Amino acid sequence: MRKLFSTVHSMALTEPAHSLLPRILTKSIERDKYLLRARYATNKLLKVRLL
Repeated sequence: MRKLFSTVHSMALTEPAHSLLPRILTKSIERDKYLLRARYATNKLLKVRLL
């Protein structure tokens, strides 16, 4: 959480606010996609092991 805040803070210093928010949103969405994909892959591996 603190890392995200510092990233936002440093970006806020270098970029105007209107371009800042969409980039933060897309970054978090990409991270969520990555986490979901990773969880899906681990679930698949676990199911294969159980079978």
